[in-house]
Amino acid sequence: MPLSHAEFGSVVDLIGCVARSPEPRGDCLAFVVAGEELVRFSDGNVREMAFYQRCLIDRNSPDVGSVLKGAAVAATGRLWQTRNSMTQKCRVEVKVSRVLQIERPASDLIRDGGGGYRLRNGYQQVLVSGRAGGAAQHGLIENNTELMNVSLAVPDPIRDEVHWVDVCSYGSLALTNVVKGQRVVVQGRLWNRVKTLPAGHRHTFTVVEASQVYPSQVHRQTA
Repeated sequence: MPLSHAEFGSVVDLIGCVARSPEPRGDCLAFVVAGEELVRFSDGNVREMAFYQRCLIDRNSPDVGSVLKGAAVAATGRLWQTRNSMTQKCRVEVKVSRVLQIERPASDLIRDGGGGYRLRNGYQQVLVSGRAGGAAQHGLIENNTELMNVSLAVPDPIRDEVHWVDVCSYGSLALTNVVKGQRVVVQGRLWNRVKTLPAGHRHTFTVVEASQVYPSQVHRQTA
């Protein structure tokens, strides 16, 4: 379900397995799709990385029967902003519109240290189109690697809301110039970071690690 040139929004595709038993949350079931993927870093090295993506699916979805612990699945959805009930911090999850069980060899199913599962040779991709809330921030990290951070305002037409999505990029891609109000299309992967808050709670926040950044040539300045 690609975004057209005129659209704002997000599309997320995941291939992994249901890490643990789903849990009820309001009108939805909450579950995690987990897998391992090959990631190419800005220094050219390729490493296998695990991912665990939080997902929600409506309880009345015809696909809800596919969400079983340990099942290999292909899921499609969009980014969805929710609030952590303990920390009251906003977080980004994936609101799944379609999930199907897929056939994978038993050897691809890995038991993790927490008693859950993840899928070897998994896959994740996110496509986001929004407007920059401010100018991109540039800096250097270890080994003098370039870093860019920018927050995008991404409308959700179904909820009539705007979600804020944080985007980062590294290396030569981090040299991309983005100004406030500019429309930007980003392709990449979801990356979860964990931060310990002053009260001691651990808060997981999700960013899009970009593999491609496409800023528009015409931008709109906002107040």
